[in-house]
Amino acid sequence: MLALAVPHELGARDIDPAEIWRAAAYRRAEHGESELFPARGIALTSWSSLGALRKDATSACGLAVRRAGTNVHAWVGTSHGIVCVDVTDPERATKLGSVALEPSTARALVANDAAVFATDSRGRITVLAPTPTADGDVRELAELDSGDATQPALALDDARGRLYVAAGRGGLATYDVSEPRAPKLVARWRERYVDSLVLSSDGSTRAACANGFNDGWTRAGVEWLDLADPRAPKTLGRVEWNGGTPHVLAWTREGERILALDEREATANGPSETELVRLSTAPRNGLARESSPLVRVGVAQHAAPFGARIAVAACRRGLLVFDASTGEALAHFDTVPKDDTPRLSGLWNVATLDEHVLVGVDLEKGLFVWRFSAVPEPAKSSGDGH
Repeated sequence: MLALAVPHELGARDIDPAEIWRAAAYRRAEHGESELFPARGIALTSWSSLGALRKDATSACGLAVRRAGTNVHAWVGTSHGIVCVDVTDPERATKLGSVALEPSTARALVANDAAVFATDSRGRITVLAPTPTADGDVRELAELDSGDATQPALALDDARGRLYVAAGRGGLATYDVSEPRAPKLVARWRERYVDSLVLSSDGSTRAACANGFNDGWTRAGVEWLDLADPRAPKTLGRVEWNGGTPHVLAWTREGERILALDEREATANGPSETELVRLSTAPRNGLARESSPLVRVGVAQHAAPFGARIAVAACRRGLLVFDASTGEALAHFDTVPKDDTPRLSGLWNVATLDEHVLVGVDLEKGLFVWRFSAVPEPAKSSGDGH
């Protein structure tokens, strides 16, 4: 059985405790279902609904995890503000504070010891203090110009004090954020339409970005770059897509492969099929796409490698966990039971705390914290009683 743990100390200056979804009450509200969320290999340890995060929240999708000494904070972007939740103890998720923003969902967040950087659906980038005050307030430090991007993606290079902004038709912008209160634009590379960007996991200046021309509609692909000089990125390899639209997500732990989502079979409501693909960065061959997709995941938004596994935020299919080498399904947790409609809603984001604990944000249901247990599928009966 799954156990729904309710945060013990929500620091809820602005929360009516009655709005917190407790296990028994919520199961009754779900018409007596014995299991609120179908799952295998994943145990739910904490859950904070939209109302528990912010009373005015109508959606949530942005997520960043930051280690603060011995503590771990999850920053969640909602429709009306950004919330900091302490997830150090996975079974006692605790709201620390929040900051209100004018209605516009915070979509992309990154964080380090000096600041939290958040974009919203209007293209603004807000710089926030990395720790709420004792009163639960989160101070705004600065605001950045993302160019003409409506939904910029972010990547943070802590070692070099750089913030990279995948700014769509505004290209790739690089900011010096070593002083978060006074960020400086270093360079803006406009040779491509840049959709998304991830930095190498080995600490180098290598990066991968999904880009193209003509607002991404022409020659869409994934480019492997060296950003040692952000004014003149060096192309190490490029793979162009034959149909579909790529979005880069992460590097594998060993730093040799790039994970990307390939959106295919687009409909008026978005893609109806998404493939998780790997691209090899073998030095002699540049960049090469592996011959077959690792796995097909319906509609998905984000993925995060942890250990030898990959966790995928698969929208209305919930959280899916796969073996990073074989694509074998290891675990799942369905945040939208009985509805796998291919739509851009449901579980929107996922991040890992370590090789066993994950956090995710559902557009409609708030923040989840899970523990991965890798329970194998039960053996099927042969029908003869053995």
